[in-house]
Amino acid sequence: RSKGVMLTHGNLTFVAEKVRSIQEVYETDSFLSVLPLSHVYENVLGLILPISRGASVYYMSKPPTPTLLMKALEEVKPTMMLIVPLIIEKIYFSRIRPELTRNFLMRKMYHVWPINHFMNRKAGKMLKKAFGGRLRFLGIGGAPLDVSTERFLRDGAVPYSCGYGLTETASLIFGSKVGKVKFRSVGPPLEGVSYMIRKPNDKAIEGEVVVKGRGVMRGYFKDTEQTRQVLSPDGWFSTGDLAEMKNGNLYIRGRSKNMILGPSGENIYPEEIESVLNTMDGVEESVVYEKRGRIIAKVYINPENLAKKYDAFKQFASFKQEELQGRLDNYATDLKKKLNAHLNRYSQVQDMILMNAPFEKTPTHKIKRFLYQN
Repeated sequence: RSKGVMLTHGNLTFVAEKVRSIQEVYETDSFLSVLPLSHVYENVLGLILPISRGASVYYMSKPPTPTLLMKALEEVKPTMMLIVPLIIEKIYFSRIRPELTRNFLMRKMYHVWPINHFMNRKAGKMLKKAFGGRLRFLGIGGAPLDVSTERFLRDGAVPYSCGYGLTETASLIFGSKVGKVKFRSVGPPLEGVSYMIRKPNDKAIEGEVVVKGRGVMRGYFKDTEQTRQVLSPDGWFSTGDLAEMKNGNLYIRGRSKNMILGPSGENIYPEEIESVLNTMDGVEESVVYEKRGRIIAKVYINPENLAKKYDAFKQFASFKQEELQGRLDNYATDLKKKLNAHLNRYSQVQDMILMNAPFEKTPTHKIKRFLYQN
């Protein structure tokens, strides 16, 4: 069941104030809001912060489909935006990457450095122009960002910053200034935030992120037991996220409750496998989990992308027909083989299950993993 997180006005305003050490906001700034205000990330950084600085916030009257979003960007020309990874990943995989790999030669060249760097730089200029040409801060949070999408943002000189936080911490607790982002990191702790990496033993590289500060919640509404499990009497909050700290920057590995224990005690993070899987041809999104000692990947395949490869997929409504099932089985086998070639020996996926519908998500665009792990 959902937990009611008790946040005070002090929690919210503390984060809104301290975020300015990462990115200052001025009266001349324009925010385009595309996330629900029920998302504390959007509420604090996309509403409380800008109005406290006299900036403008623009709201869309309808859900931000790609067409409506591009129209709004052209009209508002925002200087700042907050998004979840799903939004920029869809733009990259459905619009940018197909353009950069539209023929055989370009596909080959896109995997060669430094040519891919220059291709991304040119595409980055086009993206910034599509965003209105004035963007100086693109905040990304709420879930891990796909590695190839972040590589594009970095090479394309897009003014992005990845941050980390939870509802229980009134959104942001780690984040980087634009231009100082360390690849795959969520940055250093926010000013006024104390942290520990609670490792299970001295040999462990990563451990659970534990934080303390004025942004930490009072507790869960009418749930003393749940509160006691995550919040110590002296204010330390256990996030449930596993991470590694390197040179002052935090690198998130995954949720402790999702972690799979390998055959020889290895830590396997489903989120890292999903990150690789989601970059492969035809894959829209995925969920990886363990069941009875086997690592299973459930994958929603994009029928439009696959239609270009297999004529039979154009009739995707006939997903269960025998003539199509053979092609699907072959695709799943091929996909598993390609995926496992990118994974270490103890993270190998044993079963690949194709889904014929997108995964159900929360209002903040996170997959409801619990629905698909049975």
